[in-house]
Amino acid sequence: SQMAWEGMDMKSHYLSFGLLGKAKEIPKGFEYETVFYAGRDVNDAYKGWGRLMRERYGKGDDLREADFSNNYVGYWTDNGACYHYYPGEVNYEETMMQVYEAAKQKEIPFRYLQIDSWWYFKGPHDGVKNWTAMPDVFPHGLPYIHNQTHWPIFAHNRWWSTETDYAKQN
Repeated sequence: SQMAWEGMDMKSHYLSFGLLGKAKEIPKGFEYETVFYAGRDVNDAYKGWGRLMRERYGKGDDLREADFSNNYVGYWTDNGACYHYYPGEVNYEETMMQVYEAAKQKEIPFRYLQIDSWWYFKGPHDGVKNWTAMPDVFPHGLPYIHNQTHWPIFAHNRWWSTETDYAKQN
């Protein structure tokens, strides 16, 4: 619906919550809830808000606590990372092996590798055409990196291409 509105005016220091004044009618049974949560600092506010939302919807911490990426340090190649869409002077396979060797030598306890959307075959609009490693990126394939490092690989994709190999109806 286009009725709910929340806003903040930094100049006048006001927060606004509620329904838009231009709403012509409110359907029977319509409900609207807003949560405003403040904390001592950003981390405190996020933690408190998360706790409140889990309580409200009857969710526990078990999924968050079981998430490997929440519990261990990993090496990320997503936007903002050193090797995001730029592997250096060699291919990504060699670069990731150099990262692994450097981490071992410097005793950095990486436990997994996250790879962003630069490694697979893309179709129109950069969607996934085929979710396998391109040979110029990982010449020996993605399992090679896992077998050499023993790191689980968290692989990202943007969206599926309209020409993906995985949908017959396209």
